[in-house]
Amino acid sequence: MKRIICLSLCLAMCFILCACGGSGSGIVGKWADVNDDENVMEFKSNGDLIIYEDGEKEDTGSYKIDGDSITLTIDGETIPCDFEIKGNKLTFSMEGMTFLTLERK
Repeated sequence: MKRIICLSLCLAMCFILCACGGSGSGIVGKWADVNDDENVMEFKSNGDLIIYEDGEKEDTGSYKIDGDSITLTIDGETIPCDFEIKGNKLTFSMEGMTFLTLERK
């Protein structure tokens, strides 16, 4: 009985740790604008950000995640905002208003 409880607890911890991921690991990858899939933001695991417009590399920058907040730095301009990932959707908001929704590619 103790063995079953121990195994159950270990499995539960594995699921919890996998769901949490690392700092920002869930955002890593390419995300396309839901209104125009040619506009893409690519978040690299090292904090780099690449922006594509109409399928062409348009700009580069960086990002830093702190909890549910993200700071984007593009062309020297810093943009602090909140973000949320639900399923394959990534939304950015400021002061409670969503201004961009992306979908994982």
